[in-house]
Amino acid sequence: MASLLPALFVGAQDIAGLRRSGCAGGYVVLSGVNAGQPGESISALSLPAGQSRTLSGRIGGFTVQSHPQPFTLQGASPVTGIRVTVPATPVRAGEAFALKVEVAPNTPVNSYTVGVRAVTQQQGRAIEASGTLELNVRPAAP
Repeated sequence: MASLLPALFVGAQDIAGLRRSGCAGGYVVLSGVNAGQPGESISALSLPAGQSRTLSGRIGGFTVQSHPQPFTLQGASPVTGIRVTVPATPVRAGEAFALKVEVAPNTPVNSYTVGVRAVTQQQGRAIEASGTLELNVRPAAP
């Protein structure tokens, strides 16, 4: 145990240094929306077929100072019956944005992983942040 703590400390310092230089990557935090404001972060969502939900997203792991260029967003889904819609307007690190998860009425009941990807350019190379959400599609309400 005595040798574990120094190793963890050095590892945390290494990761912090990589993040400052843009090498460790970022992440996209997804959260529910309560009264128009971002709520607690979520990693899973359950929706009946034929319904949709508006969520909030935020790019983390970067700051506006370390990554001043805006990020372009992309939504991703493994099936055509699920759509993740993100703003067409680029967003900055730390800035909240709205996204919508829509499930078509004929989407089979199953568990799917959907995602959001944010990309920017810095010093001629692509910098990426991503986040995923486990989407459980339930039967449509009668």
